[in-house]
Amino acid sequence: MLSDDEIEAIAQEHVRKNWPADCEILQRERRLEPDGIYFVANRRAPDFYVGSGGFFVARVSGEIWEFGSLQIAHEGLDYWLKWYAEGWRPGKCRLIVQQLKSPRRLAHLLVEQGVSYYMREVENDIVWIHEITADEEAVLPLVSNFLTGNRSGPSQAVKARGDIHALLESLCHDSA
Repeated sequence: MLSDDEIEAIAQEHVRKNWPADCEILQRERRLEPDGIYFVANRRAPDFYVGSGGFFVARVSGEIWEFGSLQIAHEGLDYWLKWYAEGWRPGKCRLIVQQLKSPRRLAHLLVEQGVSYYMREVENDIVWIHEITADEEAVLPLVSNFLTGNRSGPSQAVKARGDIHALLESLCHDSA
């Protein structure tokens, strides 16, 4: 566990490396759930830079979680701290499922977190790429079938590869 002073040193170094030279930490907020400190860095008034929603330094790991200003304005800091604390990260993720207590909870989380899959289709010799976002009731049977071994067609790839990418790929093919 990092002390407040160690977290402050991480934050200062982060600002020094990633912000313009005229920026400094303007706000600090200790948080208990998850444990750490939320920082807002910027220039002093009246000429603020726009775009940053601050960052959080986790006490357990020293990991830095950055936020955009619209993330904080739309969902709020508590939402994003919970999102990071659950293990989610921005960008492409590969999640390997080895055991699952509640298929419905996984289906709900996939939908709640806006997990989507880009699907390629060829039509009239043209490759079309579109984003597929599934609803909970479409995902739940695939998750349940994966766990019980009742698979047919493209869903077989889920068992073989054991990852969410394959689950979503099979969802796209199964629902087409």
